[in-house]
Amino acid sequence: MKKNLKNRKTKGRPASRGAAPAVISGSTRPGPGMDEVMRTLRGREYFLRLVADNVRDAIWVLDIRTLCYIYANSYSEEIFGIPPERYIGSPVGINMDAKTRREARRIIADELANDHLRDPGRSLLFVGMETEKRQRRGVWTETKASFVRDDSGKPVAILGVTRDITERKRMEEALRERYEFENLVTAIATRFINIPSDEIDGGIRHALRMIGAFARVDRCYIVLFSDDMRTITGAYEWRARGIAPGMGALKGASARPLRWLLERHARFETVHVPRVDDLSVQARGFRCFVGGMDAKSLVSVPLVLSGKLVGFFGFDSVREY
Repeated sequence: MKKNLKNRKTKGRPASRGAAPAVISGSTRPGPGMDEVMRTLRGREYFLRLVADNVRDAIWVLDIRTLCYIYANSYSEEIFGIPPERYIGSPVGINMDAKTRREARRIIADELANDHLRDPGRSLLFVGMETEKRQRRGVWTETKASFVRDDSGKPVAILGVTRDITERKRMEEALRERYEFENLVTAIATRFINIPSDEIDGGIRHALRMIGAFARVDRCYIVLFSDDMRTITGAYEWRARGIAPGMGALKGASARPLRWLLERHARFETVHVPRVDDLSVQARGFRCFVGGMDAKSLVSVPLVLSGKLVGFFGFDSVREY
């Protein structure tokens, strides 16, 4: 019993002076050397580049001193048609028109001049039109940008993330136009509910003016035919200022020049002609007819009453396609 107690006391004694300290396995690790630190940092840089090059946004960095790009990820080429290496050293707004570029520079200058008065962690949202270089097409973009700061808090660069929102803008525009068109139809219908019979012609012309202005076209018209479809018995037309008469001057005329159009309307088809000059040989007579009215493009919709074609509603453009 005494022997066991003595052994326990011996084990519990502190180490004698000069003895090597004990090492408890797993409790501590030696600090990494410089090589390991650099490998770690390079690994993190590789990871960040891997992420940046696989997101569906353009990521870029702009040097504050020169206002030139010092980094762009690979998706920048997808949006703008410019390889990342061409971005390096290029000035801010390389994809913008002159007006948008001036506005971007103005915003940067204002943010720098008033940085001390504003939240240092702020970010800016900028929506604008830029250009895809390969196909020279417009691209709507949304950019979120913020300052990169040094240890003293001074801005040294701008980090930006740019997203292609062209499709979103198209959808927004389509919804806006649909809303405005529904309001237009409601206004026209409301006007016709209680209109006296002797004012119907004036009401039709007023409706054509509203539709023409909404569609931003040069002429808007309604053409009506005789029962045998050989004669134009009625024609109403609105014209923009400075535009010569078109379909509206055809009342009492033969419908023969419109035969190509009527064949399609007889099948209740809507006819869209983006370029009159590109009409086929089969439509030669119609092409000459509308070309004589200086129409460059047109849309025509059949008017049907009790299952029978009675005329058409249409509009055309003279000044542009």
